[in-house]
Parts: sequence; structure tokens; C-alpha cells
Amino acid sequence: MLEIAVQNQAIADWSQLAQLAGWSLLPLARLGVLVAIGAILFRVGIVTKATVDALSRLTVALLLPAFIATGVLSQFRPEQAFYQGWYLLPISAVLMIAGFALLAWPIALAGRSWLHPRYTVATLSFHNAGYLAIPIVTELYARGSLAKYQGAMLALLFLFIMGISPLMWSIGVMAFRDPAGTNDRAAWRNAISPPFIASVASVLACLVGIPQLVEPQTLTQILSPFTMLGTCTVPLMMLILGATLMQLDHSYRPPIGFSVMALALRLVLFPALMFGILSALLHWGVLDHSKAVILFVESAMPTAVAMTVIAHRYGGERTAQAASGLIFLQYIFAAATLPLWLTIWGWMFGYQVG
Repeated sequence: MLEIAVQNQAIADWSQLAQLAGWSLLPLARLGVLVAIGAILFRVGIVTKATVDALSRLTVALLLPAFIATGVLSQFRPEQAFYQGWYLLPISAVLMIAGFALLAWPIALAGRSWLHPRYTVATLSFHNAGYLAIPIVTELYARGSLAKYQGAMLALLFLFIMGISPLMWSIGVMAFRDPAGTNDRAAWRNAISPPFIASVASVLACLVGIPQLVEPQTLTQILSPFTMLGTCTVPLMMLILGATLMQLDHSYRPPIGFSVMALALRLVLFPALMFGILSALLHWGVLDHSKAVILFVESAMPTAVAMTVIAHRYGGERTAQAASGLIFLQYIFAAATLPLWLTIWGWMFGYQVG
């Protein structure tokens, strides 16, 4: 009887795992369709490099700040138990970047004949916190009983981004910048981007209680024009990502051995390490489940596409193309690793945060 019970439990577990695999693949498949559409539009010439640049500026200057500000102002309430310890998210972003940079140094040194270790570490360390993470969290919490948590989970993600964005546009820029080129002031000025300003300003407004002074329905009406702008962000981000990946020059392919080590660290070992750390923190009750989901999703991300922009702007042609090739490989293999990690997390911990 005991053997039959164990067999039935195993069957139930595998059935649950298969269901979770399909469930985690669905949001990534939908996003993948949008990325493919963006790539096709670029390939047939409907979308050009000038179009991508213009749409990217529009997204960064208006749509993404609107998306962040409305999400934070409508959801973030520091006095609520759900957001207790919210400041751990931007701090965690800094710690994750620093930790990954340390882990990446041995691999960077091993591949120094192909690319300078400083560039390799910078290329690998800054994980995607916006163009891929925002759509994934949006899709994970878009249906069923999880839909009611979507706004709150996005608010937590924006708090995480508030920690990574200034580092990427300051330290990331300085890693690629020619010391004889642009001055320090110009490099640091890039850290003060519209999404970062929107994050800080909206968080400060919530901390001093400004949105709380308005009735929820009235606040919704006030924010509604900006909410409409924000709803364009996710699909446009995916179209831009597809078109951007099509522009990468793949003539500077990294060596196979180096590629395997870099991809294994970025997409397998680091998420596995974070899985173990977060599992322990959840077990000890140090971290609540909602923040753990955000941190784990971020740990499984490939490098931010923005690093290709930084490499092309501040690095030499050889460095920029090499970094772009390494980033492109990450996105190819992330199509397999991301659904796998999302399935494993869902199987072990689920995505309920209430």
C-alpha cells in the first residue's frame, strides 16, 4: 500500500511539473512572438535602425517612466505589510551585481586573449532588469488568481530596478569608456535617466504619503492618461528587443570554451546559487515570498541589451562587437533556461504571494 501511495504521489508530482512547465512557457511564448515580430519587421525593412532608435528614446523618455510611476503611485504603500523591507530590493540589486562580477572574474581572465577581462565582467554582470524582466513578471501575474498581484509585483520589480539602473549607466559606462574620451561628468550623468527619476520620485511621493491623500478612485482617474501610455511599454519593448537583436554583428563570435563557461555562469550557476540562497532565506523566514520571486526571476535573466548600446557608444569597434556577440548568445540559450528555472521555482515554491 505504501509503495502504491508513493507511486501515485510521484505521478501527481510529474503531472504537476508538466502543468507548471506549460504554464511557465506560455508567457515566454507570447513574449517570443512579439520579439519575432520585431525581428521580422526589421528584416523586411518596415522598421529601420532609425525607427528603433526613435522608439527606444520614446520608451525610455516617456512610456517606461509612465509605466513605472503609475505602477508605484497606485500600488506602493510603505505602511502595508506586503511592502515591509522594500528597501532590500534596490540593495539586493547592488549586491547581486557585485557578487556576479566577482564570480565572473575567473572566466574573464581565462578569456583575456579574446576580450579584456574588464569588458567581459561588465558584459556579464548587469542582468536584464527592464526589457525582459518587466514583461515576464507582467505575464506571470496576468491571469487566474495571480492577476490581483500583478500591480504589486511590478511595484516590487521597479524598486529592484531603482538599484540596478544607476549602476549600469555609471559603472557600466566607465568599464567601457576610453579614459581619454568623454569626461566623468558625462558618464555619471547617464545614470540619471528618466526611468530612474520616475522610480525615485514616485517612491519618495509614496514615502511621504502624497498618493494616500487622494481617494483610490480619484487617484485612478488622475493617473489614467499615464496608465494608457504605460500599457504600450511591454509590447513595444519586445518589438524593440527583436529589432535590436537583428542589428547585432555576429562576426566576432567568442571562442566555444569561453562561451560555454560564460553561458553556464550567467544562465545556470548564478540562478542555481540564488535559488539555494533564497530557499534558505525563505526557510528561515528572513525574506518574504514576493520579494524572493522578484530576486529569483532577476537572477535568471541574461545580460541587459542596454549593455550593447553602452559598449558601442563608449568602447572600440572590436570590443563592442565582441560584447554584442556574447550577449546575443545569452538570449539564444535563455529561451531554454528561463522556462526551466521558472518551472523549477513554481514547482518548489509556487507564485502565490498573498
